[in-house]
Amino acid sequence: MNELEFYQALYKSADVGYDTVTGLLPKVQDERMRHDMALHMEGYRHFSHVANEYLAAANQKGEKHSTLRMIPSRVNTAMNTMFNSKREHIAEMMINSSNASILDMRRHMNRLSEHKGTEEAATVCQRVIDFEQDNIKRMQKYI
Repeated sequence: MNELEFYQALYKSADVGYDTVTGLLPKVQDERMRHDMALHMEGYRHFSHVANEYLAAANQKGEKHSTLRMIPSRVNTAMNTMFNSKREHIAEMMINSSNASILDMRRHMNRLSEHKGTEEAATVCQRVIDFEQDNIKRMQKYI
């Protein structure tokens, strides 16, 4: 994986993460949890911006997932909260999503190192991992 592919993947991942949290937020009544989820959304917005800046410098545009490709994720979120929208369940969904993001970033780090990626890209990967770990800690208090 080269850096361009990494930043394109990061851009898509941040877009999906933001969309997922946006879909869950209306189901949450707890104001503290809503605040923590809003922080999560801001982080995704930040990483989307970081990826977009790199891509723009390479004369590329960040590609979001198409609406059609987002449907399964949105349906899954709706189904998972249809009968259980308790904060504990939503917090668990958020934790699972963060864990999946951490695994993806670790894969990206490995692929970048195999292809002699820059230290900057590896640092961004680590920042995403740290961000997701913080989100997990934040959500654990709602379980």
